[in-house]
Amino acid sequence: MGNLVRNTRRERETSETTSRPAFCVRRYASRGFTLLEILITILLLGVSVCAVSTAFSRGMFAAAGARDMSVAVNIARGQMERIWDMDYDDISSAAPAPAGTQPPLDEFQVAVTVTQFDPDIKQVDVNVSW
Repeated sequence: MGNLVRNTRRERETSETTSRPAFCVRRYASRGFTLLEILITILLLGVSVCAVSTAFSRGMFAAAGARDMSVAVNIARGQMERIWDMDYDDISSAAPAPAGTQPPLDEFQVAVTVTQFDPDIKQVDVNVSW
């Protein structure tokens, strides 16, 4: 019988030893978050939102710049095609055709410069600005 009491006491000591850390963890977990943890979380979320919004706005500006460059190149190509179809003698008086009157095209200005080096050589520069 004495042996039975000792085993029970050992089991009780072992169970108390193993249950104590679990009790501490459960007790800590049930307390919730501290003010410092919440402030750090808010700070990290704020920094990440600022970084994402900055990257998004820079991407939008880059896309708009690429669109404008593409439109300008297409306008310049159209001007060069128009000049290419002219007679050689008429190229000296080449006036730029209007870029367009629609809202995306009315902000582009076209300048055509014709330089004659020899009677057989002419240089045509087409500048598109916005």
